[in-house]
Amino acid sequence: MISDIKAFIRKIELWEQNLTDGDTRHFPVLSENISQNPLEPYDISNLQDNFNNRFKDFNEIAIVAQLVVSPFMDSDIQQFAASLTQNFSEGIAATEMEVIEFQNDLALKSLVSNTKCIWPPVSEDKYLVLCRVALKVK
Repeated sequence: MISDIKAFIRKIELWEQNLTDGDTRHFPVLSENISQNPLEPYDISNLQDNFNNRFKDFNEIAIVAQLVVSPFMDSDIQQFAASLTQNFSEGIAATEMEVIEFQNDLALKSLVSNTKCIWPPVSEDKYLVLCRVALKVK
């Protein structure tokens, strides 16, 4: 769902720029009617502002979602741990250490190349915080 929301926000940004430039390629019906009722630039900006306000919490956990989807990707561990602390009430020190251990676990890395999803075979006892958050984010 986070991916869908982020994609829609990017679409709104594109549409706003297109409409500001007078480009209505994504709105064929609008192009037929725009000469009768000119579009005000703030119309699409209001949509973007409202959407960003409604889903601002998704931006706050974007780094968490990214690590859940691609757990071995280089990421800012301190920023990730801070986001977990703020949004999921997990301990920052334990999270930082767990992420470092997780990302350097060669057995888990080998599973990624052999399976579509990393999380089912991951030991919940060993990676308690990450598994708990992965279930919440998924």
